[in-house]
Parts: sequence; C-alpha cells; structure tokens
Amino acid sequence: MKLLGGFLLIWVVGILVVELLPKNFTDGWFDGTERIGLSIEQEEKLGEAMLDMVLAGHTLAESERFDSAFSVIQSRLLSQVDSSAYNYKFYLVDDPMVNALTFPGANIVVFTGLVDFCESPEQLSAVLAHEIGHVEEQHVVDKLVAEIGMSILIGVITGGDATVMHDIYKTLASSYFSRLQEQDADEFGMKLLLDSGIDPLALAEFFRKLSEEKADYGEYLEWIMSHPNNDSRVAASENFKVPYTFVPEPFSMDWEQLKSSL
Repeated sequence: MKLLGGFLLIWVVGILVVELLPKNFTDGWFDGTERIGLSIEQEEKLGEAMLDMVLAGHTLAESERFDSAFSVIQSRLLSQVDSSAYNYKFYLVDDPMVNALTFPGANIVVFTGLVDFCESPEQLSAVLAHEIGHVEEQHVVDKLVAEIGMSILIGVITGGDATVMHDIYKTLASSYFSRLQEQDADEFGMKLLLDSGIDPLALAEFFRKLSEEKADYGEYLEWIMSHPNNDSRVAASENFKVPYTFVPEPFSMDWEQLKSSL
C-alpha cells in the first residue's frame, strides 16, 4: 500500500507540474512530436533582434502605390487566419533575389526580386500563404530549436552577442525546412488561398515557373532548394480539391504597372 501510495503521489505531482508549465513547452509531449518551443513573447523578442540585423543590411522598398496593393494582399489572407496568436508584420526589401524569409514572431521579409518574378498578385499571395503556414505551424521555431538549441536561443533573447545572432540568421537563411514541413505549409497555404477567394492553382503556377527557370532562380529560394523536384508539388497543388461552387475573386489591380513602380 505504501508503494502504491508513493506512485500515486508521484503521478499527482507530475500532473500538477505539467499543468503549471507554459502550454508551448508541453505541446507534443503525448502525441509523439516532442515539440518544445518558445513562448510568443520570446519569439517576438528574438524576431525583433534578428530583424534589426537583416534590415540594417537592406533598404526597404519605397512605393506608395505598391505598398497599398501589398497591404490589400496581406489583409485578404490574414482575415482568414482564424484565432492566430501572432501579430504579423511584412517587410518589402530592395533586393533582386527571388526569396522570402520568415523570422520568429511572424515577421515575413519579402524581396523585390520575388515580386518581380511573380506574374500575378495571386502568385505572390500563394507564396505569402505558404510562409504564413510556416508561422502558424511553428516550423520556424522548431527549426531553430533543432539546429541552434533552446539554451542558446534563450541566451540570445536575454542578451546574447551579435556573433551568435548572426549564426541564427544564417541558419534561417541557408538551411531548409523538412519535406513534411514543406508539405504542411503547402497544404495550409492552399486552404488559406481557397478561404481568401484565391484559386489555389496560383501555387502550382508559381512552382511551375520556378521549375522552368530553375537555372536562374531555384538556387535562391530557400524553401524550394531542399526539394529540387517541384513536379510533385505542382501535382499536389493541381490536385487540391476545390468545391465546384468556388468562384475566385480576382484582385482589381494592374500588376505589371504596380511592379514597375518598385
């Protein structure tokens, strides 16, 4: 009886400890994913510190006409992201690389080279929807915890040096998400496009163009580089089930003229 009572006491204490821990530290403990992440507040602090480094080396693109259109795209997508814990911020930087980077705390940096590469606002929307998927699925934090380590990340948040911060930036900019994470972000993105009245085929169109021009562009897009065979992703986008009653709502903007304003 004493032994049984001891086990019961340990079990009760264990339950109390789990209940008192932040939710993000216990998510995944019992479903096999073993996720241990940062709190939203910690993500935001880390993201702000990293953005200071990134934006210090780039110039923000300035175009009132394009900024207005960019805001319309963002608002349309984010209006369909239910109960997000994040406060999204988008930054358009003047850089010819065809790329978009997502930093902790829902900070998404878009390069003007990506805008120029996209043939329609729907294609840019598809990329942004994909990046939002990485944020909502916490892929960015999971990658940093796996490759950098929780203790180092916490140290940076509480006052780490610039060298470590630069290493974290290099990890985000040059390493890849897993195949499963990419599939999850694609799936999330297509659902978000559909909910936003945008044809999910826009993602397939974007992938197809990347495949056709991969000699010039593929090496720059970090979430494409890890999976050079885009055919399967094009097929998944084309086979995404869309209700037969779905009617896309086109953006009312002159895309080519807007791009020329950058």
